[in-house]
Amino acid sequence: MNRTLTKKILLVVIAVFIANQYYSCKKIDVVREVMVKTLDAGDVATTYATLKGDVIDLGEGDITSIGFCYSLSNNPTMADDKIFLPGIPNEIGIYGAPVAGLDQNTTYYFRTFAEEGNTGTVSYGSASSFTTKEVDIKTLDAINVAETSATLGGEIINLFGASVSSYGFVYSLSDNPTIDDFKKIAGNNPSIYIIGKY
Repeated sequence: MNRTLTKKILLVVIAVFIANQYYSCKKIDVVREVMVKTLDAGDVATTYATLKGDVIDLGEGDITSIGFCYSLSNNPTMADDKIFLPGIPNEIGIYGAPVAGLDQNTTYYFRTFAEEGNTGTVSYGSASSFTTKEVDIKTLDAINVAETSATLGGEIINLFGASVSSYGFVYSLSDNPTIDDFKKIAGNNPSIYIIGKY
């Protein structure tokens, strides 16, 4: 094989290689996506808690709202109860928001969200949960029991931040009386208390 033919073959191979590389390379548009992460709730009390999240990536910077959605079932969405941050964060980092009006001794599921205005896309963090506290009170044994009177006693062990309007005793002729039965109000000072005869 002469040198001229060898050069031609080599040039053809190089041309094919270059053409293959050129046409196989496609333009890729890189779009930053909003990324948020749900953190554990804090300051959990009887009727409120602080929900926490982490903004990992602000995406293209078109976030119009950010906050938390929560419900009694897993994986809540924007269709459930939600709370918005008062402003849009302009940098990544951890944020939190208080939620109130919750029920005692109840498990709530929540996750962080970020909504983008240009597309309406909502990015969610994974779901997390917490259980609200329940006021811890104790009924003590009745003392000084007589024919028509007795002294009842009780103890407030922990309020877990609950606001007490009144406390006392309920009683009836059947088991497990409620406030719809007879009751005796002791006061509104949450401490150890014993009321007198009635």
